[in-house]
Amino acid sequence: METLGDLKMQGRKALVTGASKGIGLAIARELASQGCDVMLVSRKEPVLQEIATQIAQEFGVKALFHAAHCGKDDAIAAVAKDVEERMGGLDFLVNNAATNPAFGFSVDFPTALFRKILDTNLIGYQGMVQAHLSMLEKSDVAAVVNISSEAGLRPAHFMGMYSVAKAGVNMMTKVLARELGPRGVRVNAVAPGLVKTDFSRVLWENESVLKEVLSKQALDKLAEPEDIARAVTFLLSPASAMTTGVVLSIDGGSTL
Repeated sequence: METLGDLKMQGRKALVTGASKGIGLAIARELASQGCDVMLVSRKEPVLQEIATQIAQEFGVKALFHAAHCGKDDAIAAVAKDVEERMGGLDFLVNNAATNPAFGFSVDFPTALFRKILDTNLIGYQGMVQAHLSMLEKSDVAAVVNISSEAGLRPAHFMGMYSVAKAGVNMMTKVLARELGPRGVRVNAVAPGLVKTDFSRVLWENESVLKEVLSKQALDKLAEPEDIARAVTFLLSPASAMTTGVVLSIDGGSTL
């Protein structure tokens, strides 16, 4: 795996949600390659256990896991308790867990489905920050990165409610950056375009959709999960010590 080089993150403690595959897994691996101990959070415990074992063996760091639904308050509280007890603190939080259970016109979505999207993609992010804030405030390099989306910068076709949630993530990032900066916590976001993951497979495996996406980009290729992971790692690292409240687009130039 091509990595960023030494960013002076050895021995730091990081929590990554949605870490069992795709962008979340790539982020966890990149942070581990920098010497960070990692707590992996997702809903599938057997997968997390396997990934944690692999990361610990490959990078020589502590890799822990906690199976949880990041859109539920009690689950978030349990994650924070586990982080404090088993990791003894936290330096970096990456909110990556996401869901988009349906495609179609937003006006046709039942309210319950909209709430489900908001709970995981927006409200859960806020809950994770709140639950871990006391630990983050004790770190001298505390940083949060929220994974947003190109869909939060302009409406995505048939993904209107997902777009609304991710637009909320962008503003929440700026609000938290303003509020938490004086408390020593930086907060930024990364907004990927279409990335070659299982989550977006229905889009990039469709030849006509892929052709349309690439026609709107300045770069004629799709992003890989590692492209997003390197951007996230930079925003967590001391290399970005004066950066907060930024929504960084990693989209091949599609939102130019």
